[in-house]
Amino acid sequence: SIDGMDDAQEFRVVCHALSDIGISAQDQAALLSLLSGILWLGNVELAANHEDKSNDSTVVKNSEALVNACALLGATREHVCTALTQKRIITPSEIVTKLLNVDESRECRDALAKAIYAAIFNWIVDQINAKLDTGKRSSGLSIAILDIYGFEQFTRNSFEQLCINYANERLQQQFTRHLFTLEQLEYESEGIDWTKVEFTDNQECVDVIEMPKGQGVLSVLDSQCRFPKATDETFVQVLREALSGHSHFSLPARAQRDFIITHYAGMVQYDSAGFLDKNKDTLNNDLLELLCESHGPLLPALGLSIKDELENKRAGHTVGSRFSLQLRELISDLDATGLHFVRCIKPNAALKPNVFEAAMTLHQLRCCGVLEVARIARAGFPTRYTHAQFAVRYAILLPKEEQAELVDPDSMTAAEACRKLIAQFRLSPDQYQMGRTKIFFRAGVLGFVEDRWARMQASALAIQASWRMHRDRSHFLALKAAATTLQSAARARQQRLAYEHLKRQQHASIVVQRFWRGYAARSRYRKMQEGAMSIQMAFRRYCFRKGVRRRVRAREKQEMVLRLEQESFSALKREFHLGGTQDVRTAFKAWALCREAGLDNLDDLRAVLDQSASRKQEQHEQQELDQSAGRQQGQQQEQERRSSGGAAAAAAAAGLGAAAGLGVGTAAAAAAAGSGSSGGAEVLAHAAPAAAAVPDAPGAGSAADVSAGSSAVGGAAVAAAQAAGGAAAGAAALVGAGLGALAGVAVGAAHSG
Repeated sequence: SIDGMDDAQEFRVVCHALSDIGISAQDQAALLSLLSGILWLGNVELAANHEDKSNDSTVVKNSEALVNACALLGATREHVCTALTQKRIITPSEIVTKLLNVDESRECRDALAKAIYAAIFNWIVDQINAKLDTGKRSSGLSIAILDIYGFEQFTRNSFEQLCINYANERLQQQFTRHLFTLEQLEYESEGIDWTKVEFTDNQECVDVIEMPKGQGVLSVLDSQCRFPKATDETFVQVLREALSGHSHFSLPARAQRDFIITHYAGMVQYDSAGFLDKNKDTLNNDLLELLCESHGPLLPALGLSIKDELENKRAGHTVGSRFSLQLRELISDLDATGLHFVRCIKPNAALKPNVFEAAMTLHQLRCCGVLEVARIARAGFPTRYTHAQFAVRYAILLPKEEQAELVDPDSMTAAEACRKLIAQFRLSPDQYQMGRTKIFFRAGVLGFVEDRWARMQASALAIQASWRMHRDRSHFLALKAAATTLQSAARARQQRLAYEHLKRQQHASIVVQRFWRGYAARSRYRKMQEGAMSIQMAFRRYCFRKGVRRRVRAREKQEMVLRLEQESFSALKREFHLGGTQDVRTAFKAWALCREAGLDNLDDLRAVLDQSASRKQEQHEQQELDQSAGRQQGQQQEQERRSSGGAAAAAAAAGLGAAAGLGVGTAAAAAAAGSGSSGGAEVLAHAAPAAAAVPDAPGAGSAADVSAGSSAVGGAAVAAAQAAGGAAAGAAALVGAGLGALAGVAVGAAHSG
């Protein structure tokens, strides 16, 4: 790749340009395929056939280049190999097939590539011309631009430089003929008395290149290409024999293969190496058939165009002949058009602006013929007018009566008017020449006339400008005064209308402001109202939520207390083996009686029970002692108990104690009986409710029921004794209560066990 070059971008530009000239996408693809096929065709390898001992035949190596070239060109591999290695010679009587050697096969291959490439180039040119031919078809006129670089001279000049310099020689000849020869012919036709100016004519240099019949360089080159064993050295030798006496041809002393041609721009030495190969690209019939029988989309049409050109003999048989023919056609087209020449000068070799190299610029001016043109222009009459044009242009310089005569064609002809004008200018005869239809002036002479005419014209223009200024200024001042009056009236009316409009705007603005303020106040009020309502609603929601939370917490607390009470109540029931609610109620009543008796803790209760147990033991022993005496005195004691309330109370207490399964009640009753009848009655009264809570038999209820009943009995007994007021009775009752409670606990423990 080249630095600074984007191949992809350049390819897109080329495709866009092809689309602009009307080439479709399918044709572009076919065009690119052909170009790729040409590149692959150049890489096809040819080798000598070793099976042929004479080495007069060639074989095409089976390689990737051959496969790709055949595919892109739309031809079979057998057809391509046959066309490159064989040549058919058609005679009136028979067709002879000739085997080609390696060099001849390579020439055929290169000729085929060149022919395809030249046909593609001509096809693109035809497409461009068809695209640009619209205006020419409608008007019959066209503008063509011929761009050519100029003479080329390098260290080594080959066949390409010869063709380019040959084209430049012919174009220089056309330039000389157009400017110099036609100029002299015009002087002769007008009858101008002048001495012919000699100029450099390059016809001899052109003859050196294009002389026919084996005399010119191109004709000798074509003749050498027809000889099978011709070389570059034989070509130079033949040139020496044909052009040895020509003034524009010479041979260098040392280089045997070089020759020198003296062009219009100078001497150029050419190296003949490769001249024959570059000039040989003739196509045989086999290669033409290969192009015409291709199954590609574009190559058959190109092959037919090449075949038509060869049959019409328009293309020539070699590159040099075709180039010479095309150049002659170009010169014929230039002769049929109106020519205008533009000479481009290269000011310096560094390609920098505002830098002029004198030697380089002078050399280009001399090579291009510009200096020759300037010399001939100074020697001749470069400025010219027709009689009528000159008279009309400069008639203003004559007096008015003579100008009137010029207006009337019957009184004075245009030639006579020109002579009067010349006399008025006082020009010498060597400064001008009167022709049959034109008047000619030397270089710089007409400048004097132009200066005078320019001064008169400037004076007339100054007078006209002053008058037009005065007229236009007066008209302007009148218009200005009228415009000022109109403007003042218009401004006054405009100001009044603006004032009225301003008043209406002010009133409207007041109304708008009033309504706007009302709307703004209402909006603020609504916003404040909505804000207050929002605050109130939020506060009420807060209070409501706070009260709800408080009630919920209270309810949860109550539920928790109840749940704890239930859990503790259930735990107590399970701990003391209480069956129902009535048993619990009885136990609590017994405990309440114990607290009323002053027994607030368990230690006091245990002490009382211990005392009661010891007394019970003593009473039991005493009971055993008294049983014998009791039997005897039983009857007497019955009578005493009936007679007194105390005896009844004692009996009741004894019954309660028996119900509890203990003998404590009897001892308590006996103690109470000793205290008096009234105390015994009260004890009986207090013990009765407690006895009612005791079960019918100790084994009938649970241990918890028995314990509760015993405790209740004990508590009732203590209360009854205290109510009686007796000290001994109270102590006995307290002991009985403790024993009852102890008995209940003992029974409960027994049941638990």
